[in-house]
Amino acid sequence: MSDGKELLKAADDGDLPKVKSLVESNIIDIEYKDTNGRNALYWASRNGHLNLVKYLLDKGLKTNEADKGGRSPLWIAACNGHVGVIKALIERKADIEHVGYNSQRPLHIAANKGKLDVVKLLLLNGANMEATTTG
Repeated sequence: MSDGKELLKAADDGDLPKVKSLVESNIIDIEYKDTNGRNALYWASRNGHLNLVKYLLDKGLKTNEADKGGRSPLWIAACNGHVGVIKALIERKADIEHVGYNSQRPLHIAANKGKLDVVKLLLLNGANMEATTTG
């Protein structure tokens, strides 16, 4: 397994010590992406690994970088109901109105998935309740 793929697997698994070891070894690019354009922040956000998300943000990964399908870290965290991750991303100026996969914003995908806590959090942080999808 290449070091980049190893980083993504560790992020997907929530293995913060492994991610730290790989990043601090300086032999891999922390911004490595898979063929779908997904980096370590995407995988950590997708799976709700809050401490890992905070670490990756501290290391400079961008909050609004989306994969090839348009899924940003905030969008995928909203899809999966990870309130803590969403709060951390919003604190780092993540785009709460990011238009992602199927022209859905984080609010749309959270509502579609029945993630009421996420819907409330997004609305409290200024998500546009009247925004529509265009796709």
